[in-house]
Amino acid sequence: MLGQRLETLSSEASFNNDIGVPLTLLRLREAHEAAVLEVGSNHPGELQPLLQLIRPRYGVLTSIGREHLEFFGDLAGVIEEEGALAEALPPEGCLFVNGDIEGLEAIRARCRATVVTVGEGEDCDWQLTGTVLNNDGTTFELLSPKGDWSGAYRVNLLGHQNARNAALAIALAAELGLSREELDQGLQCCRPASMRMEMQTLGGVRIINDAYNSNPDSLLAALETMGLFPTKGKRLPFSATWPSLDKPASSPMLRWAGLRPGLAGWIGGRGKMGEQDGTAAQEEGLANVAAFDESMWLVKRWLLS
Repeated sequence: MLGQRLETLSSEASFNNDIGVPLTLLRLREAHEAAVLEVGSNHPGELQPLLQLIRPRYGVLTSIGREHLEFFGDLAGVIEEEGALAEALPPEGCLFVNGDIEGLEAIRARCRATVVTVGEGEDCDWQLTGTVLNNDGTTFELLSPKGDWSGAYRVNLLGHQNARNAALAIALAAELGLSREELDQGLQCCRPASMRMEMQTLGGVRIINDAYNSNPDSLLAALETMGLFPTKGKRLPFSATWPSLDKPASSPMLRWAGLRPGLAGWIGGRGKMGEQDGTAAQEEGLANVAAFDESMWLVKRWLLS
């Protein structure tokens, strides 16, 4: 989006760790007017040295989810790590943050910069409403504190979560002075990255591939998207197994209320967590349930029925 006006350097693929971030910074040239760098973490203390290298003025915190819990332990550990971005910003900077996340106030308390919230809550500075999915993208409405940017938008990505991500980008771009026309052009240029809510069609069957670095919260978002996606056919989810969540209370299947309508069945992962997911699916009334290793017969039956 910033590239519509500014000479912008951006991270390639998932160059977001202690190797990828320095490689991206080495591409920085005098002609660049802006740099957008993705920074990630899978264990405590990883973000701080990367942020010291980058010295960001603006930050965007898209979500805080139950990821890499084998190292973070629980959601509180993730919140503690993600808060490093808030601490890294200077007083004259600005943090754009998903206003619907758990731990928002803890993040805000660590930030010297201005905090701008974007989300569906009525108290968000930029409020996201009216999200609608279609075959190749998502439309949504934004209520902006800066009236010129209120209105309808469309992004070539699937899901509520990507509408929110787009809204965060819009809020930042508006802060940097881009026009509404430039925002729309930037959204039209946006395409899904490989295996991140990527739509594929094989033999007339549409597949939503969200397999890259999946976690329970991203699975729930993908399930929600599939449940809302317009189709006259059946829906069949495949889930992963997370060894770090080897306890029933953590299973995504036990937290998917409202996502059942239209699902033809459930194919779970391997091991104890896969068994727990399958049991939960059966308790929710799904007739076609199979473990991953036994799934081919279910897929064939489903496709032929």
